Amino acid sequence: MLSVEGTWTRVSYNGETGYVMSTFLTYLYAPVQPTAMPVPAATPAPVTAPADTVYAQVTTEKGSLNLRKRAASTATVMAQIPQNEFIQVVERLGTWTKVVYEGRTGYVMTTFLAFVEVPVAVTPQPTENASGLLLTAQVTTEKGSLNLRERAASSAKVLTTVPQYATVAVLSRGDKWSQVTYGRHTGYVMSSFLTFGAGTAPAATPAPVTGQSEPYARVTTKEGSLNLRKRASSSAAILATIPQYDIVQVLEKGAVWTGVSYGGLTGYVKTEFLTFFTDGSTAAPVVTATPVPVGLAELSIPQAARVTGGDSVILRAEMREDSAMLAIILRGEYVLVTARGTLWCRVDYEGRTGYLAASQLELP
Repeated sequence: MLSVEGTWTRVSYNGETGYVMSTFLTYLYAPVQPTAMPVPAATPAPVTAPADTVYAQVTTEKGSLNLRKRAASTATVMAQIPQNEFIQVVERLGTWTKVVYEGRTGYVMTTFLAFVEVPVAVTPQPTENASGLLLTAQVTTEKGSLNLRERAASSAKVLTTVPQYATVAVLSRGDKWSQVTYGRHTGYVMSSFLTFGAGTAPAATPAPVTGQSEPYARVTTKEGSLNLRKRASSSAAILATIPQYDIVQVLEKGAVWTGVSYGGLTGYVKTEFLTFFTDGSTAAPVVTATPVPVGLAELSIPQAARVTGGDSVILRAEMREDSAMLAIILRGEYVLVTARGTLWCRVDYEGRTGYLAASQLELP
């Protein structure tokens, strides 16, 4: 409370100063006179996170945690951090903590974090990528939780169980077992039940079987597109949607799911929605290239560009403001420009291809 001015009271809250109606306040001490303008208490100096507290895990009871632009509940939400995700800590500021998540720096409420201490003496240290961010993996069991064991053996003591789809910090990755940290436990889980995040050495993508009679297939859904999923499961993340009648490269054919490559992405689609080429030829079928829309020039080398229009922009299916919306892209995010024009650009964003106004991009 800064001053009482009759019907209104001037207050400070979460770094913001403004007015609220006095009738909805219960004063903890006698209100000051309107002329009195007490100096707000000095904001305590930020507490720098201890040297060995570099990461924290999101511990919301349910749902995700908002990453905000400023240390205030009214600040713009930059991203939503999934439950159990690990994030890099920059500063602890009491009620709020400054963190880095997916390249964005913002603030989250400290009460929803469990800080992970990584003592210098511990070997091995959590794996980091070139950006210095903790590498992670998601538990992708078909159903139920995953046992975190004391040793890399099925007979070893179970330290705790990691829920399906929870995120763990990767210490070391092996073909059969991986050493991970979850909560305050460090142990081993079976690698086959993990989907590793960016930066971890991925398992080699299976090459198309040489000489097989079905190296390519056509999408033959009854209507609409086909989902390309990260794993061979209907609950797995969708990497892209493949238009009806498009061609995919077959990596591994299964009775229910088939591993395929499409548009530079590798994932799984339902086998029942594919028609395989069975003529014995290993040559790729001829696919007519999508023509570049009039007014755009194809780039021989795609260019990364930052979104600068408003708080967010809409990725459109066509070069019209009233065309279908494919995605919402936040200001500051990057897209890959594949064709440029005076008014519009064709871009790739998270597996989708669409159009943004050139004025909404910081073009090189």
